[in-house]
Amino acid sequence: MRLFSALVLALLMTTSAWGQIAGWNTHSLPGGSNNYGPSPFAATTTDANVTVGGLTRGSGVGTSSTGAARGWGGNGWSQTNALDGISGNQFVTFTIQANSGYTVSLSTFDLMYRRSGTGPPTALLQYQIDAGSFVDIGTLDFPTSTSAGGKISQVDLSGISTLQNMACSSTITIRIVPYGATGPAGTWYVFDVDNSSSENELSLGGTVNLADIPLPVTMTGATAKVDAGRVRLNFSTSTEVDVVGFNISRAASKDGPFALVSGYSSNPSLKASGSTTHGGSYSFVDTKTAGGKTYYYKIETVGKEGAVEQAGGIIEVNVALPKDYTLYQNYPNPFNPTTTLRFDLKEDASVRIEVFDILGANVKSLDDGTMSAGTHENIIDLSNRASGLYYYRLTAVNNAGKAFVSTRRMLMLK
Repeated sequence: MRLFSALVLALLMTTSAWGQIAGWNTHSLPGGSNNYGPSPFAATTTDANVTVGGLTRGSGVGTSSTGAARGWGGNGWSQTNALDGISGNQFVTFTIQANSGYTVSLSTFDLMYRRSGTGPPTALLQYQIDAGSFVDIGTLDFPTSTSAGGKISQVDLSGISTLQNMACSSTITIRIVPYGATGPAGTWYVFDVDNSSSENELSLGGTVNLADIPLPVTMTGATAKVDAGRVRLNFSTSTEVDVVGFNISRAASKDGPFALVSGYSSNPSLKASGSTTHGGSYSFVDTKTAGGKTYYYKIETVGKEGAVEQAGGIIEVNVALPKDYTLYQNYPNPFNPTTTLRFDLKEDASVRIEVFDILGANVKSLDDGTMSAGTHENIIDLSNRASGLYYYRLTAVNNAGKAFVSTRRMLMLK
């Protein structure tokens, strides 16, 4: 099955070595007037199992005049401190998120840069998880102010616990805030220092691994009990993840074929509780069973996207033949206007069912003829009768002519 296969794959897969999971190569960016590169600037290389947002300039970064070839950035870096740079929207951001079924851990941040003599010599490096506050990682130094550019010292991210094993539900935003410029026209770029078409000028290192895929349901128990010839299944869960309900299938053989006998779409009692921490308790009564037979049941979970998975093992139930004649209380009771009469025959017998009003008048009779040993049901419809108390009587005569007679009362409320 899909989930089982994914779990086996996760167990077999070892943690991958640290490597580059996202990178930007500015070598191919054209120079020329008004060219500081597109914003956002899509990542040149990414791991297949992450989604990376492009490099994006803040609205306070200028792009007028001529930009440097092999560089992505802007001009007008005029703020003297990081706080003013943030409030003035003079920063660069990008995002990274693990794809569904994976986690991402960040290890390193590398950057090649170029700046003008009046451009910012320092930057604040920060990260944000989803819509939380930005957290400082540290400062980046850009001492070189020549057209040759330079490289920062690699930033180690592996010690930041919140950037490890990030699930696909979380988005990481990295923000670079250059500051300390000495003139309003200062330029700053992510820059191809080595003039190399094969090396990324900005890169993020880390690992991407298969996530531990939780089972949609953790079953804590499933039992079956035969009551008056009917099979009652009770089961419970301790956790439920993205499950909308349960289906019950039945077969006459352990190997199937299994056929659906009830499901959450038509039986409200099989709708999932939706609790990921406490689970729920469920019950189903199979009334379409016969004595002297063995039945096999399978409980299946149905996910929000329609995926069906078996929960727990196959449940085997033997419905024995009745040991006596029995007439059970009708259900539902009170009723309007139909109800079900259920009875046991310990041997083959000729069956007659009669219904009487409170004055003793016969209002309905059903001759079912000879019926086999086992548990049987008959539906009574009194739609043409008034509300009130009624009596129903079962007469069963065996092949030797011996009769069993039993009477019960029931209430119809319209």
